[in-house]
Amino acid sequence: MSKPDKHMKKGPYEREMARRRRERKRRIRRFHLICLGVMLLAFIIVCVNIFSHKKSIRKEAVSLYEAGNYQEALDKFKEAYAEKQWFSDSINVDILLYEADCMMQLQLFSDAELTYLDIQKKYPASKYDKEQLSYLSDLSHALGNYQRGDYVSTVATFTKAVENGHKDISIYAAICYENQKSYDKMKEYLDIYANYHGIDAYVNYKYASYYYDTKDYNQALTYLAQGESAGDSDYLQEILYAEIMCYKELQNYTEAFSRATSYIAKYPEDQKGQDLYAYLDTRVNVNEVPVNDRYHLYSEPENSSAVE
Repeated sequence: MSKPDKHMKKGPYEREMARRRRERKRRIRRFHLICLGVMLLAFIIVCVNIFSHKKSIRKEAVSLYEAGNYQEALDKFKEAYAEKQWFSDSINVDILLYEADCMMQLQLFSDAELTYLDIQKKYPASKYDKEQLSYLSDLSHALGNYQRGDYVSTVATFTKAVENGHKDISIYAAICYENQKSYDKMKEYLDIYANYHGIDAYVNYKYASYYYDTKDYNQALTYLAQGESAGDSDYLQEILYAEIMCYKELQNYTEAFSRATSYIAKYPEDQKGQDLYAYLDTRVNVNEVPVNDRYHLYSEPENSSAVE
């Protein structure tokens, strides 16, 4: 029997089989294209999540932090943390620690405490120093209470921190003891802070506060003069006011009034200074017009510590 001529017309069966073969090839090609697309998409997702901008944003944030721009740094650290990246527990913990420290610098102590607790909840202990994080959490909690005027329950945390080598916290212990009128303990922790930090305008001011509270007004004036000469404008107003109070307590009303005159010229909006000036005016000047009528003052002159 001779072979069929390949040029002969194909019957319905042959045509159907050919159609099925073509359809199968199209499905295979379509399947291959879909697989290629899925693989490409997976590759893009992996690249996005492994090679993100997290590290570069963190680097910008660290530069801002080191420059002392804590609010800008905090915003940038938050941006870095929000950047998605796989296998990033270590860098995320690092970023959160920076965030919390920015909050501490900005005196957002409650927010810092929540951030420290967040690290403990979200990440394994192998990613951070457990003892250090516990200390920072306790400290931020105590500082939050201190900020709200709690000088009793917080002092134990501060003194423990000092005992563990955190000498920078001694100033908070000193202020707590001052508010408890435990002046010997105040001086003890003030000395620790001065040895650690050095004596600047603020430390001179706090020493003056100690000597004022213990009624050694001449020694207080010595420290106030040193604080004034340090040139730190942040504490100049408090120092100048405290000097007036010291001269008032020494009953050197002429000197006190002279300094009060300069003080209200420099700080005319300070009602406390205006009241003190009016009080001293009654000690050095004789005038038939009542003081309150001349100066429009109605509050009682303060006779308390030179330092609030």
